[in-house]
Amino acid sequence: MRRFTFVVSLFLICLGLASGLSVQDQSKVAQDQTKVAEPEYIEQFLLLDSTGALKPLERQTARLDMKVKKLGLGGFTESYLISGSRSPVRIVEGTDLSAIIRLTSRDIDPATIVQLYRLKAVKSDNRQVQIAISASPKATPTITEDSAIPFEATKYGEKSFRIKPKIGLPPGEYAFSLTTSQDGYCFGIDKAPTSH
Repeated sequence: MRRFTFVVSLFLICLGLASGLSVQDQSKVAQDQTKVAEPEYIEQFLLLDSTGALKPLERQTARLDMKVKKLGLGGFTESYLISGSRSPVRIVEGTDLSAIIRLTSRDIDPATIVQLYRLKAVKSDNRQVQIAISASPKATPTITEDSAIPFEATKYGEKSFRIKPKIGLPPGEYAFSLTTSQDGYCFGIDKAPTSH
């Protein structure tokens, strides 16, 4: 009788361990299934599409452009220029737009380093964002915010942040950037087709 009880107890213990391993395996499978795609490299913006996949944006290095007025006596404007008047990366107006970026640390507040600008086409086949303007040589330059787009940032996955505009973007040219870099990650918004 004792031997029978021992065998039954051993069987129940083994069954419990097997069940525990099964639950752990199922949990791991569930975690793998819910794992999201993240950028491989830091400080690189990627577009998040509706399927959860990440797609590259047009990467351009902006050039600083300064224009003086009246030989400098009338002040100056500072802008960044990006080659080409139109990005090859196109998004339809009304699309749920988000970009994913990995920063050097998850402790960084993205609001202090991430920028989203609307660009405007200028002569010589360039896109431009004006960053500062001064009315006179001695005046402190004023940072222009007309082109800045407000956004919200949330942690995404294990290492990244999700950057999402707070407003719907109208048709035009745009770029994500960092305050620590002159690289712009560009895209364009196209007007949604009208239904007939």
